[in-house]
This record gives sequence, C-alpha cells and structure tokens, in this order.
Amino acid sequence: MTEVNKEIMNPILWHVLNIICDGNEELNEYIWNWWAYLVQKPEKKPQTILVLKFTLQQCGKNIITDFIGDKVLRQHLHFATSDLEKILGRFNSAIQARKLIVMNETGMSSGEWYKFNGHLKSLITEGKVAIERKGLETRRLKDFAGYMVTSNQDTPLKIDIGDFRIVCFEVSARCKDNIPYFDRLGEILDHPDAPGAVMAYLLSRDLSNWSPGKIPATKMKIETMREQLPNPIRFIIDYIFSWSEDQVGKPSCTSLYQNYVEWCGGNGEKPFSNNILGKKFSQINIERKRASGGKREWQYILDRSKIVAKFCESGLGDIEEFSDTSQPNLPKNETADIPIFNVPEIIPPKIILTLPEKNTPPPNTSKDKKADKKSDVT
Repeated sequence: MTEVNKEIMNPILWHVLNIICDGNEELNEYIWNWWAYLVQKPEKKPQTILVLKFTLQQCGKNIITDFIGDKVLRQHLHFATSDLEKILGRFNSAIQARKLIVMNETGMSSGEWYKFNGHLKSLITEGKVAIERKGLETRRLKDFAGYMVTSNQDTPLKIDIGDFRIVCFEVSARCKDNIPYFDRLGEILDHPDAPGAVMAYLLSRDLSNWSPGKIPATKMKIETMREQLPNPIRFIIDYIFSWSEDQVGKPSCTSLYQNYVEWCGGNGEKPFSNNILGKKFSQINIERKRASGGKREWQYILDRSKIVAKFCESGLGDIEEFSDTSQPNLPKNETADIPIFNVPEIIPPKIILTLPEKNTPPPNTSKDKKADKKSDVT
C-alpha cells in the first residue's frame, strides 16, 4: 500500500474536519468514506446526496470539492455547474459517464430547486439515467454518479419525513476572508504530489463495515425537515404538545378538522381538504376509525406516544424540541486554532543527460576478420 504523504494530507484533513464539517467527527468520517466509496466502488453509486450549506461567501466550501473532482477523480469523471438545466433538464448529456456531479447553487431561487426536487431524488438512487442529446434518440444508460450540492439557501432541498438520502453539512465561516490561509491551502492543493496523496488516502480507507445509507443526523437536517413539515402535522404538534406522555385522544374527524381550520386562520396558513388532512395525519401514526357505541361518526386516534415515536424514527427528534422556546445549539467548533501549514517543497525530477554516440565504425569481430581473409584470397 502506498504511504500517505502527511505533509500534504494534514492541511486537507484539517480543512475538511474544521470547515466543511464544522468540527463534527461523525460527518468527517462520513464524507471521507463517501469520497472513498466513489474511488473504491466505481461500479456502484452511493445513493445519498451531500448538501453543503454556507451562510457567507468565501468560506471555503468548494476549494476541496473542486480539487477532488478535477484533480483526484479527473475532469472527465467530474461535472460541476450552477445551471440545473444541464443536470435536471431535458438535454442532459453533460452528466453521462460521470462519477461526481456537483450542483453549485449560485443565484438559484428556491422555486427552481423545488421544481426539480423529485427528479433529483430519482437521480440519486436509480441505477440508470435517460440521456438525451439534441436531435438524437434518448438512451437509458447505467449511472454510478454521486451527487453534491453547495448552497447558501436555508432549505436548499425539500426533505420529506423519513428521507434518508440527504446528508446535510453546515460549513463553518471561521476562515472567511482569511486570504493567507486560503493562499497557503491553494499552494498545497496545487502541489504535483497532492492528487496522488489524496487518492492514496482514499484507497487506504477501510469500507468493509461502512454503508452510505447509514447517514449522520445533523442539526441542519432536523431544522430543515421541521421547517418543511406540512401544516397539518405542525397543527398536531401544537394540539398535543401539552398532553401527558401516554395520553390518548379520540376527537371526531369533524371537530378536529374545524380546530385545524381555525389554527390555519390564526397562523396565516391555507387549510387542506378534510380528505387530504387524513392522509397527512397517517404519516405520523394517526389512525382514523369509526366511533364505538353505535355512533355513526368517524374519529381520529391521537396516541401521543405513537406520534412522538414516529417523529424520532423519522429523524425529527422529540416533540418537546418543537416548542417556541429556543433550543441550545449543538456545540460549535470555535476553539481550535487555525494552523499555519508549511507548503511542501517541490523537488524537480532528476534529468539524466545522455551523451550522443560518436560516429565511429564498429570494431571488427572474428567473423569479420575471416571474411576479410577470404576476400583477400579471392
């Protein structure tokens, strides 16, 4: 196995852990294993998408991803663009035979993201993709690409309850505008040995017990899912929030729908129809049954413990965390000092000069001498 060049790798490892992953060790392990999966399992696709969200410009989200795409995987396997039509539109030949596809969400509105949301999620998981070129017939080809998104929007993708395809990273801004740091890191990434060092590191990672589907839960993903919950589920959270842990309520469907409509009016929300409301409730373990005792009415079974269990199972956390009381943030990585890295020396390859051969006749061999004697005799 090729020895990993620590002089090159240490600055890169520091940046990924402390900037891209904001000090989260679990995310750091995941992203390196995810990149290693692209290299070690070229015939498979990870079936998850990495979403890197940054709140400020020039905080270093792309410097490593561009390097890995262009110099480690090489440009023919990497495609990065801010034009979603080239990836998710009709004419999408640019994504054919790629291994890493990065969508840089520069100036894209949230409406455009949501327009393509369903198609993007199918690209993440499906093993084949329909490729269409202008004037040519559409072809379905095998697809092994991994997808990444870089975004400055609060909710760059729609994350449904229980969606385990999306891994969210909140990029740290601690090195924002630190020009000397980025200049030095850029020199390291431009070192001729850097691509080989990173490739050796990726190949050295043990993926025998790792699966891309085992994704880390992050505060950003939980908050994104909560913000995107449909209003019937947010209504239920408010409705049962003050109940005891094992309380069960059985309101009639009619009365609960009326409460829901009133809640929507007070919160500036547009209510769904009664039928749609029941379908939304079923996503969080709320059953609809006919009332007992000979009554000809339907009722909802609101079992608080079952509803809370569904939230936890879907990665949304406990219901108490949905209160308006501000919740403590996860620990931020603010204490580690920004190191000063040495740029490895570039040692030019040794050039061995060879002297031109003199135009001297070759020495006579014994056979040549015998031939000369015969010629003399004749």
